[in-house]
Formats: sequence, structure tokens, C-alpha cells
Amino acid sequence: MKALFSLKDKVVTVIVMAISLIFGGALGYLGAAAIGEAFDGFDGFGRFAMLVGTVIVAVYVGLFLQIAVHEAGHLVFGVMTGYGFVSYRVGNIILINQGGKLKLAKYSLAGTSGQCLMSPPAGSMTDYPVFLYNMGGCIMNLIFSALTGLLWVFCRDVPILPAFAGIVAMIGLFFAVLNGIPVKVGPVSNDGTNALTLMKNPLAREAFWKQLRINQLNSSGTRLRDMPEELFRMSTDGDDALSLSVHVFAMSRAVDSLDFTRAADIGNKLLEKGVNLPDIYKALVTAEVTYCELIDGCDREKIARLYTKQTAKMMKTTAKSLPSSARFMYAYELLYNGDEKAASKALDMFEKIAKRYPHPHEIDGERELIDIARRRAEETPESGPS
Repeated sequence: MKALFSLKDKVVTVIVMAISLIFGGALGYLGAAAIGEAFDGFDGFGRFAMLVGTVIVAVYVGLFLQIAVHEAGHLVFGVMTGYGFVSYRVGNIILINQGGKLKLAKYSLAGTSGQCLMSPPAGSMTDYPVFLYNMGGCIMNLIFSALTGLLWVFCRDVPILPAFAGIVAMIGLFFAVLNGIPVKVGPVSNDGTNALTLMKNPLAREAFWKQLRINQLNSSGTRLRDMPEELFRMSTDGDDALSLSVHVFAMSRAVDSLDFTRAADIGNKLLEKGVNLPDIYKALVTAEVTYCELIDGCDREKIARLYTKQTAKMMKTTAKSLPSSARFMYAYELLYNGDEKAASKALDMFEKIAKRYPHPHEIDGERELIDIARRRAEETPESGPS
């Protein structure tokens, strides 16, 4: 099996860490030096505490602002090049376009601090602009950093403001460098790599277009099983992350259609090419294959091989925010472990998520799958460790 991280990946990781340390050190030094002037009246520990506290607050606010600006860049440059607005998220606050109506809700996705999703330009799936939408976040970070840099230059007499502006500018430059310079570590690509891949590869553009269209339909309230089947087929099979993600959607569509045999087949094929799947996708695919086995066969040895400690850790984390993960944990605890108490806790978690989840049609589908697991347990009262 191909190694998950090649020598090139490891070298890139070291370079990224070095850049991060350099920027982090520069932020700390420049921030402390500039803000320190505002606390000349304090001595000893009081001065140190005020200094550190102010730098931490400035960095935290700067990160939030630059994340918001980055995602706004994708939105602005996407609209400029023919894309349509679907959703905009910073942290766990998301603004969604649901059938032309804007809705504010709470939603988070493991591994992401923000996200801006757009609907694809009308027309060809392989001939449409990709550069500005994908690089818009980096461009906007640079623009905002330039503006805050001006505050640092021209507002030197205002207490704390120049230091705060300088910290925000440095964070924006850091975001632009780390996201803009094409870098790929294992299966994870940044904006620069995505833009470059999409510009060069028609198959990647087809996959990206279909992903955006599926997300658009989902945000408007359409269940996966009701979407056109052609959105879930690639004209040519590819093993890159973008192409594989379309197959992940195809697997989820089969689950939503209650075709568990087909879902497991798609999922197993994806896991064979797992080296090009991000960890979060790999865990979710493994969970769906395991769920299908729990419902259709419940081969305990097979489930034990599938559901590794790494996958279990990922599922327990995502079960706090994703209804599909909470549903899986319910089925796993009920049908594999025979632990009704743990299953009840998973169900409580699901209900907690359902109250705030922005896509009620997904909750409807997950409830169907929960009911199937419950009925399976009633039909096989011997469920659980033998």
C-alpha cells in the first residue's frame, strides 16, 4: 500500500511548520514591542500580564477577522466570475441561501474554521472560471492586510491601535502565504493547489462542478436520493481527492435511498483508494460501510476490522456536530455492543444536533436510518457481544 505521507509530504510539512514558527515569533515579538509602550505605567507582573493578555486578544480577534475576510474573498470573487451564493460560515455561525431566503444558523465542520460554498456557473461542467473563486480568499487577505498595514504606519500616536493593526496584517499575510502557495500534504490540498489542479485538469473541474451543484441542491432542501443521478457519476474514474469526493456523495445517496448493498460497494472501493481521501472523509466512509454491515449482515469480525481506534476517535468527535455521525454511533452501540445506555446517549446527542441543524431534510433522512437500526435490534434481540 502506498504510504500516506511521502518524503516530499514530510519536507513540505517541515517547511510549513517553519513558516508558522517564523510568523508566530514575529507576531509575538512585534506585538509585545508595540503594545508594551501602552503599559509603561505598569511594573513587574502586572505589566507582563497586561501585555500577554492584550497580545492574545489581538491575535484571537485578528484570526477571526482574517478568517471572515478570507471566506468573503471566495464569495466576492466567486460572484464576480459567475458563481451563485449558497452559504457563508465563520466558526460555527453560518448564513445559508435556502431557496432564495437567507437563514442564519449554527453549524460546524471538523477541520475547518470557515467555509464559503457557491453554486457553479451555468453551462459546461469542464469549461468555467476557477482561479479567482479558489484564490479569492488569499487575494482578500492580502488586500485587508495592506489596509491594516496602513493603520500601523499612519496611526502610530494612537495607543494600541498600530500594534493591533500590525498583528492583523501579519496574520493575513500568513493566511495568504499558507493558502496561496500550492502545497499538498498527503491528500489535503490548499487553495493554491486546488486552483492549479482545476486549471490543468478537466476531470477535476467536472468533479468540482458536481460537488458545488450537489451542495446547492442540498442547501435548497433536496435530499440526495431525489437529485439527478448523473451528478453522482464521473465521465472518467479518477483517484484524486476531488473525483473521489463525488463517489463519497454517491455512497451517501445510496444510503439515503436505503440501498445498503450499493452503498457498501461504493464505500469499500473508496477505502481501497483511501490514500487520496482526507481523514474526515475516510472516517465517514468507514462509518457508512460499517452501518451497512450492521443493518444487512452484522459480521462482527468484519466490523471489528473496519472500525479502528482512529475511526472511532473521529466518529466520537464528529458525533457532536454531524447528525450522520450521531446516528452511526446509535446504531453501533445498539447493534454491535448491545449497549442500550450508550445508544440512548447517542440518540440524545442526535436530538440536540437536530434542534439547531440548518438542513431539516437531512434530519428526516437520518431519522429513517435510526428507525431501521431500532427495528433491526428488535428483530435480533441477541445483538451485542457474544
